[in-house]
Amino acid sequence: MAKARKSYNLAERRRQRAEAFGGMTYPIDGEDGQVVEIPYMAFWSDQLTHAVWDGDYPGDTEVLRMAIRETWPEEADERLAAFEDLGLQTGDVMEIIGEVLKVKPTDDEETSTADADEDGRDEGTEPGPGSVPAKAGSLGKSRNSSTR
Repeated sequence: MAKARKSYNLAERRRQRAEAFGGMTYPIDGEDGQVVEIPYMAFWSDQLTHAVWDGDYPGDTEVLRMAIRETWPEEADERLAAFEDLGLQTGDVMEIIGEVLKVKPTDDEETSTADADEDGRDEGTEPGPGSVPAKAGSLGKSRNSSTR
């Protein structure tokens, strides 16, 4: 009997990934009650990922704008205006970008912390490719230009 061929079910894997993240976007609750969503990097197109990481890093705030612009091109003006209305401070941007650039859920979202060592990983495991932004450390790009 022939062995069943394994395939990558794109719709199912994306559904599972979104479920693991709690959605495809990171919501930012503004002080006025308005919610602005930024898509997690795990759901960005390949073109957006290359636009961010190839060449000079555009700055954290601009990365968030780029993600909004590409994800919702028909609604970009309205969504970008709402994003600007948030009046984010540098500390806000740094915390938000840290969440948005995840390409897989953190270990504490996937496993209980009782099973993990002090840095959040299961003992005996190496950090996965999604534990930091893709190629961020190897590119040598500065992310100090958060206000751009």
